[in-house]
Amino acid sequence: MQAFGLNHLNGQFMQVEIPDPVPRHGQLVIQPLAVGLNNRDRAERFNAPDGRFTIPGHDVAGTVVDAGTTDFKVGQRVLAHTDHAYADYVLATQDTAVLMPQSLKMDQAAALVTPGITAWRIVHRFATIEPGQTVIVKGANGGVGALVVQLATAMGADVIGIASARHQEAVIKDGALRAVPYDNADLVSVLANAGDIVINVAMDGVGFAEDVAMTRLGGQLVTVAHVDGRASEKAIDIVHVHPVAEPSDAIALGALAPALAVGQLKVQLADELPFSLAGVQQGHELLGQPHDGRLVLVKA
Repeated sequence: MQAFGLNHLNGQFMQVEIPDPVPRHGQLVIQPLAVGLNNRDRAERFNAPDGRFTIPGHDVAGTVVDAGTTDFKVGQRVLAHTDHAYADYVLATQDTAVLMPQSLKMDQAAALVTPGITAWRIVHRFATIEPGQTVIVKGANGGVGALVVQLATAMGADVIGIASARHQEAVIKDGALRAVPYDNADLVSVLANAGDIVINVAMDGVGFAEDVAMTRLGGQLVTVAHVDGRASEKAIDIVHVHPVAEPSDAIALGALAPALAVGQLKVQLADELPFSLAGVQQGHELLGQPHDGRLVLVKA
């Protein structure tokens, strides 16, 4: 089969021929029809040791072509969180894949996978959201943040979304009761002690002191980044979002995909690229630039 990868000597992708995957017990082989691009893909492009050949890609929507499990059958439409997805065929395990609703489009499904799993775990595994609580979401316009806003709203929270000034309307459309621009507002004075829960989805952890200031006494601060600092003076519960085995990817996707299919959730697409060497290269160029929404490789 054909795959797109790189050996890190120059950071340029190449098309290669590799053996077709063969499923073991509990695995399935998927023919990708759409693959979502992520910052993790970009990190794998530049951060792996020189000389190590890598095929990136983790967010797959496609059809089953072989199965080592009775949970899936050949021909079924699935979405999965897996590895080495820039290829004609990809292996997935049964706990990382789910059946796709017939009404769900492949590009939308692929765009959902990584940000959806992350957002779902934030609101259901790490945060302790209860109806009526005020939840502040920092980075509310990003792929993960927008879904956190939607999911927290669906749980009955009163959401305040922090995003750039030009994204205020989009944040409100996602369900936030209020949107506050981080680039022209003093967050500390505007939102001091306003959040029962503050969720910061930024990987760099910028603004930790602001996050603490926005969290009420005895509240909860949930952050994707590793942060140095304590908030003991406010008795804040600081929770770091980290990879976990449970709930499984399949449980998260199984909850998210039907909601996306019927319009209870939405993901924004920035661009679709052809599933080709040129498309992969162009997609990674766009990953390194500012863009609104998800980038997806799509097979014709």
